[in-house]
Amino acid sequence: MTTMPPLSVRTDRPLLSASGVILQIRDLEVSLSFYTQTLGLPLGLRCSDYAEVDAPGLVIELHEGSPGASGMPAHPPMGELSIGFRVDDLREAVRYFEARGLSLQAGENERYRWVQFSDPDGTPLRLIERK
Repeated sequence: MTTMPPLSVRTDRPLLSASGVILQIRDLEVSLSFYTQTLGLPLGLRCSDYAEVDAPGLVIELHEGSPGASGMPAHPPMGELSIGFRVDDLREAVRYFEARGLSLQAGENERYRWVQFSDPDGTPLRLIERK
């Protein structure tokens, strides 16, 4: 096994930072409505079967297609992702999103409080507040 030389890392910024996440979706209009109207994220790039919504520090890329078609898996793959959004006031966020019809399930551990919900295609999403 070959040993890799250490990376030359700048100390003024992290080596890596989040850029984007790709979600395979069934209906672009439904997903765009959810992410822009319900969650309030701004629309970025838009094409016929693709769009981007901007979350602070992360671009969510929405790719439309049918399961099993155009390279989309027929079943969700192992290691399915979940997207978490930080909030400063979870109670306020819960009131805001419940008023928009989201069904939220609460949880917590020693460091965080959160609520879980799903997008129209079942992608798990969380609102997270640090204790």
